[in-house]
Amino acid sequence: MRILHILDHSLPLHSGYTFRTLSILKEQRALGWETCHLTSEKQTGCTVPE
Repeated sequence: MRILHILDHSLPLHSGYTFRTLSILKEQRALGWETCHLTSEKQTGCTVPE
């Protein structure tokens, strides 16, 4: 199974939201599900070279 998660923000930001999401992702991967993650433009602290 493939799952796309659309997130407001994620790690390295620390909040209850990010840690709950991480827990869900770990459990889904333990079931053998393939997860992909897309964060909103609110996500800061990460850059990707162009």
